[in-house]
Amino acid sequence: TDNLYVMAWGRKRVILGEPGQLEALYRYPNAHPLVGSSQVNISSPDLKRHPKFARARLREAVVGVGDVLYLPAWWWHQFEQPFEDAGN
Repeated sequence: TDNLYVMAWGRKRVILGEPGQLEALYRYPNAHPLVGSSQVNISSPDLKRHPKFARARLREAVVGVGDVLYLPAWWWHQFEQPFEDAGN
């Protein structure tokens, strides 16, 4: 389903991948508990283990306070919080 991601505070980096990239993103198989997720650490991919990931078509954005990100159904996404110290 489609989703809206609303930022109330802080900033996050989001990596987005359009649908149709099952091979390049190494989707976990249907019987796996993480089905639908990528086997690749998108932040630090191991191209020796996942060579097809080099062909993945990804976009990057930063969302901040008051931003709303529309996530269409079936889009790959990964959120990271590299900007703020989690200990504060």
